[in-house]
Amino acid sequence: SGPLDLGDWRRASQASTLQRYSAALTRRYAPGLGMQVATGDLRTNGFTCAAPAAGRTAGDPPDQVCRKTQTEGDCTHTWQAHLWDDAAGPAKLVSRVRGLYDRRCKADDGLLGGPG
Repeated sequence: SGPLDLGDWRRASQASTLQRYSAALTRRYAPGLGMQVATGDLRTNGFTCAAPAAGRTAGDPPDQVCRKTQTEGDCTHTWQAHLWDDAAGPAKLVSRVRGLYDRRCKADDGLLGGPG
């Protein structure tokens, strides 16, 4: 409970922000936690959650994708939490979680990530 640790996203590198955010998700949404509890907590922290679009992912797609976007200055920051429920039966329990983080800045939006 409480605010989710998104890392020092204003000053830290993308890699450092992702590492800290992913570690926070892993600690917070341990296997066996109710999926509704996890998605409810993410919604409380400003995330929007939904099942992924059918047919758009290969392999074992997550059962829930939660996303938060924030624009500050010339940069847009996006955090995602992918949650899986591998349990058999009606119980919806988190079996694993993966964090994703992306930062897009106007000055960096050139060809192949180079200067614009």
